[in-house]
Amino acid sequence: MSNPLLEAYNELPQETKNNLGKVSSIINKPGVHSVKVKDMRVEDGKFLKIDFEDALGQTATYVGFLKANDKEKQESTTARVMNQLTAICNAAGVERNKVLANTVEDSITYGDKTVQAVRYPSIVGKNLYITTYTEIQADSKNAEKAWKVQVVDTFKFFDTRKRNALEIAENAEVGKTLEQVDEEAKSRVEIKYSDQNNKACKALLAILKNTSGSSAAADTEEVDEDDI
Repeated sequence: MSNPLLEAYNELPQETKNNLGKVSSIINKPGVHSVKVKDMRVEDGKFLKIDFEDALGQTATYVGFLKANDKEKQESTTARVMNQLTAICNAAGVERNKVLANTVEDSITYGDKTVQAVRYPSIVGKNLYITTYTEIQADSKNAEKAWKVQVVDTFKFFDTRKRNALEIAENAEVGKTLEQVDEEAKSRVEIKYSDQNNKACKALLAILKNTSGSSAAADTEEVDEDDI
């Protein structure tokens, strides 16, 4: 006797089988997402990177800049990153200083380039909510093309009780703003600050703002300036 359901199941890739039944918002779409910390590291002494992973294994990365181009702005640059890191640690339910005290020397290879890295394993595996929104960026190799990507909002983190930073500080029982933030993030589309004057970025922004919210939340895409 044939068993079409079992046969269909057996034809699925193992990775797909492993994800069956898992419930997760899609991290490469705008909104608030339940995640765990996959990795936290400082690369080349300049960039703080924290990888967040959802239940389906998809990731988004927070990036903080530790070095200011202007030495007079170094203090404010460091303070800003530390404020953001503190918010992430609080949302993840771990003390910032304990995270900073435990390090592992390592290196990371990107293509043919290897950079030194310092990892902070104490926060790995901790759960929290992050917020992502749509940002339009010029192509790094061809400024006549633009892409839309999901970036981590550096100010909107929530703990597993859905409390924001203020609610955590006030020891509120539960959070009350996560759903509102989720809706706002889904409709937020903006051009990366350094690409504000890029023609292709402006064209893509106009396209996204003239389409439905579901279109604006579609997968990463590009616009060629020749098509404008």
